Amino acid sequence: MTERLYKCGYAHCQHDEEKSPLSEMTRVGKRYWHKDCAEIKDKIDIAKKYYFDYIDCKNEYKVVVGVLNNIIFKKKYSPDLVIFMMKYIVTHNCKIKSPYILHYVVKNRILHEEFSDDAKRAKVISRFEYRQRQEQNY
Repeated sequence: MTERLYKCGYAHCQHDEEKSPLSEMTRVGKRYWHKDCAEIKDKIDIAKKYYFDYIDCKNEYKVVVGVLNNIIFKKKYSPDLVIFMMKYIVTHNCKIKSPYILHYVVKNRILHEEFSDDAKRAKVISRFEYRQRQEQNY
């Protein structure tokens, strides 16, 4: 008997609407998603959390989500780079007055250099984690 095929439930699925067997899918809520689609969604959720917790909580939720989806799915930037960008913004105390500025920050040459250099990336991440611990203590 053939294995049952499932369609991915993620709206931004990159698999061109292909159906996959259950062994290649993961269950999120009541729907089945490709494993990499679920991973991308988790990373976007982390980026949203960092934006609203550390950068600016006054902006409308759907505007921020739209900007992040545009950066990741239309401009094809890595979700890992977007998470690193949020940490970079927080550790360097960059003032972000509008979420649309993120379209320009993600193009920053210095950001890409620090993301590609392991030592510099580790330094930004450790400074961000230190800041997280400091805020948890208060």
